Amino acid sequence: MSAYKAILMTGDFGYGLNRVNFFVARDRDDKGRPVPNLAWTIMVSMYAVRDTVFTEWMIDPTKKRDMEIFFNEGGEVAVKKWNFKDVYCVGFEENFVQDLGIMETILLLSGQAVTNGNATLTYQWA
Repeated sequence: MSAYKAILMTGDFGYGLNRVNFFVARDRDDKGRPVPNLAWTIMVSMYAVRDTVFTEWMIDPTKKRDMEIFFNEGGEVAVKKWNFKDVYCVGFEENFVQDLGIMETILLLSGQAVTNGNATLTYQWA
């Protein structure tokens, strides 16, 4: 069984990811029935990087980025690809674990649109 790898691409830079959690939720009306509008968030975890691109992204409430996440299985060919448009960084966390010798960055992201294959989800901001 080969190992999967995930890479977040934003601009001209790629960042290896340790964890990716994607969540989609649908609002409900006052009777509990689903309504058409869907919202999505994605949480990614990576080893901390030297540059401040993610810190700057979080601090600036108007900064949006386009990004892609590729999932590879044992090679360079992507077995799955997610495209994200007009993404805001809505959460930022850095953790240092001395006894494991790691420092990680966790980002919580949400944005305008996400595409996987032929499926596109566009979030209608209120």
